[in-house]
Amino acid sequence: RGPPRTTFLDDIVQQADASDAPDVVLWGLVRLRADAASAAAPGLDVRIASAALAVGDTALALEAQTRLARSLPPGSEERRRVIADLIRVESRQGAPGTLRQRYTGFRTEFPTAPELDELAALVASGIAGAGEASVALELLGDPTPGPRSMLERGYLRLSSGESEGGVADLEAALSGL
Repeated sequence: RGPPRTTFLDDIVQQADASDAPDVVLWGLVRLRADAASAAAPGLDVRIASAALAVGDTALALEAQTRLARSLPPGSEERRRVIADLIRVESRQGAPGTLRQRYTGFRTEFPTAPELDELAALVASGIAGAGEASVALELLGDPTPGPRSMLERGYLRLSSGESEGGVADLEAALSGL
């Protein structure tokens, strides 16, 4: 460990990136992160998250994004963006309880965030896709953050047999899309 190892790993990452070898890039970044000083860690976490997604390692990407979010000041714009990206990735396969908790925490910390509507729709879709449509509908409750979440709520209500409410949500969503 130390400067020679860091230089060696940096060189490997650069060569692997230039050679379009994303698995090697990720390997090198993870090793660099393990050796990194705390000041360098957030920058490496950004790179690890991106590289992990490039090779399809969603779990490692989520882990890096979570570390990055924890390192940022609460309420900051950068933290808001990082957590929103984390929710976007996690919404595809996250556990319903985790998704709901992550979205609720985001909404509490950033009550006027422009991403709320998009994230509510994604999280509700992920929760419903996991077989918990009633929980998804509860998350979208009244009022929904915007037209995307209203559209998702309309689809969920229609699929659960609430024809009138579903159609009303779909019509209301149209004006904002």
